[in-house]
Amino acid sequence: MENTDKVVTLLVDCHSLQLKILPPDVNASFYTFKPTSDTEISYGLGALKGVGQGVIESIVTERETNGIYQNLFEFCRRLDMRKVNKRVLEVMIKSGAMDDLGANRAVLMADISSATRAADQQEQDKQAGQYDMFGLEQVSLDNSASAEIADWNDEQRLAAEKETLGLYLTGHPYKRFARELSGICEHDVSVLDLSTPQNGIFSGIMVAKRVLNTRRGKMAFATLDNAMHRVEINLYSDKYDQYFNKFQKDNVLIALGELSTDEFTGGCQMRTELLFEIEELRQEALTGIELHIMEQSMDRETIESLKKLLGEYQGGNAAMSIGYTCTKGEFGRLNLGDDWKVKPEQNLLDEFKNRFGEENIRYHYDMQKLIQAIPDKSTYRPKVAAYH
Repeated sequence: MENTDKVVTLLVDCHSLQLKILPPDVNASFYTFKPTSDTEISYGLGALKGVGQGVIESIVTERETNGIYQNLFEFCRRLDMRKVNKRVLEVMIKSGAMDDLGANRAVLMADISSATRAADQQEQDKQAGQYDMFGLEQVSLDNSASAEIADWNDEQRLAAEKETLGLYLTGHPYKRFARELSGICEHDVSVLDLSTPQNGIFSGIMVAKRVLNTRRGKMAFATLDNAMHRVEINLYSDKYDQYFNKFQKDNVLIALGELSTDEFTGGCQMRTELLFEIEELRQEALTGIELHIMEQSMDRETIESLKKLLGEYQGGNAAMSIGYTCTKGEFGRLNLGDDWKVKPEQNLLDEFKNRFGEENIRYHYDMQKLIQAIPDKSTYRPKVAAYH
């Protein structure tokens, strides 16, 4: 339960079997993962970081004895707050296990102090013989911060899930880059035959790293997560000084090297030859961007707005082209001149997505010139040589 890599593997296996993993829920989950139907599995609360088995069992026992929890205040009232302390509540909220007990996760976090104080006051009143469940509940609900606080954004929500679950559950930050890199990277390493090592390209969010001191010098290891799989990329002493500065938490990294099976863990690993951050790779190898626009959307206002946008990023290496589909179905492509080559910065790509939709953007990466820098370059087979 505490091995995050095994949980990630479980989630991937469930996805391949078309099984849905339900998020953790104090009103439905148990300590372990359990099937709730032929197609759904309840997330085990035991996989939450920093919450002991005894605490979880007390939550489940109370629920099964007296029914589901109605809100955060009632949850605290019904449980022993010496066991279910503020730290446990924070983990439960950040993981999403309490989503049904309040307006949103930000509100729940803001209500922790009020809820625990109300529970403590109830215990004191109970000891003094002054317990009034209805009155306490009404006052507690009136103290909720729900009317004042907006929910977390996607970045905050995913970061909290990563902190408490060790993985991203309701989304993944790499998905922002998945389509762009799908033509050059091996996203699903499970389909590769790694009975013998083979060269390849893998990309993902860096979620962990470690360093070893050896007689030959320092070695570094980083785990890249692409929402489907995790691969541990290795930097041996000859690459350590060159690339270790890129090993920063949440960096999007693209690694070229030799993929193989880790005999100890059974997972996938890579001996890294080249390593790029996403911005660096774009500067080195993103040679073209194509926008697909329907004819009815090609009005003067759209054209002038696009012209202004491109002008703000002129002087780069990425050639621009416009693919357009006429109302009768004919397709045409307009290649803009060299003067309209752009710097492929994240803000520009985000603006393209906002205006035209991610599905209407095509990226062209020329990996050949990068592969030329690899000693055994003959075994590399880039997945794409044109727009995808």
